[in-house]
Formats: sequence, structure tokens, C-alpha cells
Amino acid sequence: MDIGEVLMKEHSRAQRDVIVDYIGNSKSRYKALWQIIKNGDPPLPQRGAWALDETTLRYPELFDDILDEAVAFLPGKNHDAVHRAITKILGLRNNIPEKHQGILFSLAIDWMLSPAKPVAVKVHCMSIACTIALPIPELREELALVIKDQMELNTVGFSSRGNKILKKLSVAR
Repeated sequence: MDIGEVLMKEHSRAQRDVIVDYIGNSKSRYKALWQIIKNGDPPLPQRGAWALDETTLRYPELFDDILDEAVAFLPGKNHDAVHRAITKILGLRNNIPEKHQGILFSLAIDWMLSPAKPVAVKVHCMSIACTIALPIPELREELALVIKDQMELNTVGFSSRGNKILKKLSVAR
């Protein structure tokens, strides 16, 4: 199967599922999808991001092989769907390697403060920042301030996640 051709046929849940089923837990097929996201012309990256997200939900260990590349790729000028998928994947992780914590915490804070970023990306960034901040009191305080500051400026979804994260941060004290 040519993943790029399937992505171009249509943008639907059914097409996404065809790709996800094809990739399965194959590292080589997962990496092929990642290459399309990194190097493909629009609309391939944003369509592929949805398949990457779903594949990673089913087989989270596959992301480990592209983690370094994904973190380096994340700050670039990518489609919001790509940012959403990668931040969601990172936000679901229980740990983030120390070598990536600085850039990811900084990026997460910047994107939570950005009026241009979609709420879904901001919400996933909260989870990333929380994972990094929990063991570090100074970062917990910084994250709590940012969340409180942004709650009135964002959606109910942002506030809902924000309240959950604030509870986690206060329990960790």
C-alpha cells in the first residue's frame, strides 16, 4: 500500500482507519507515515497526523523511535493538525526524557499563551507541561500561574483541563 496515495483519496475516519490497520505495529510502516508528515506536501502532513495519532494510541511504543525527531520537528511551521497530533501524543506520555524537557516546557508555555494556537493544542500543551513540572516546584508554580491567567481567555474545554491540572499541581506540593 502507498500510504500517500491512500491519504490523498479522501479525508475521512474510514480512510484513517485503513491506514492505521495497515500500519499496525510495524515500525517501518510507522516511520514511512512519519516521513510523509515531515516531508509531504499539503494536505498529506495534516491528513497523516490523524493516522499517526490513532496508530500511536494503539501502539504507543512506536512513537519512541521517532521521539527525538518529533520534538525537533514540533516547533516548526507545521499545520495545526500536526501540532495537535504530536502534542496529544506527548501529553499522554507518563514521562518525557530529560533532554527534551526544557524545549517542550518552554514551547508548551508559549503555545498556551498564544492567541493564534487552537485550544486543542493548548490543552495538550498543559498536559506536557504538567508532566515536566510535577517534580519541580518552580515549574509547578509557573505553570499554575499561566493556566490561571489563561482560563478566562479560553474555552470551557481549556478551563476544564486547567482545573484538573491545577489540582494535580497542588497535590504534588
